[in-house]
Amino acid sequence: MASATFHEDFSRICGLRVDTSDRAPGWDVLSSSDIVYAFLESELTARNIGAEWTPSVSAEPGVVYLRVAKGVYRTRLTHLTQLTPYLRGFEFAHVNRALIARVDALKTFKLQFRIGFQVRNTTDCLRASQRNFKQLRARFGIKPSDFR
Repeated sequence: MASATFHEDFSRICGLRVDTSDRAPGWDVLSSSDIVYAFLESELTARNIGAEWTPSVSAEPGVVYLRVAKGVYRTRLTHLTQLTPYLRGFEFAHVNRALIARVDALKTFKLQFRIGFQVRNTTDCLRASQRNFKQLRARFGIKPSDFR
């Protein structure tokens, strides 16, 4: 009897759209290459994302959500480390403890009232923690004197 080997495809992930009321029921299959940022929902994370979709979303704490170009999706994952296999081949950085973003999607440093990044092709702004902002600033080669 031949044994079948199970190969898990980490290039796709299922998500349930949460940012619109006219969404079709059911789970969509999303491509890993479409992930712009991901976050583990919590009260703290909600305060760290400035986006048009946030007031209309009732997100469940302890669930990983994905922001892709066509919307925001709930996953079956409960921690960002579970998302790691799906992110292979893409460069992501921690913006803060519960929020990661694709490095090539971080467009503009925003310093008015908070330290963060505007996300390319969106109006979303992600607030960085002080520690992560220093690491990200170093990663992009930006010195504190560049902000003066």
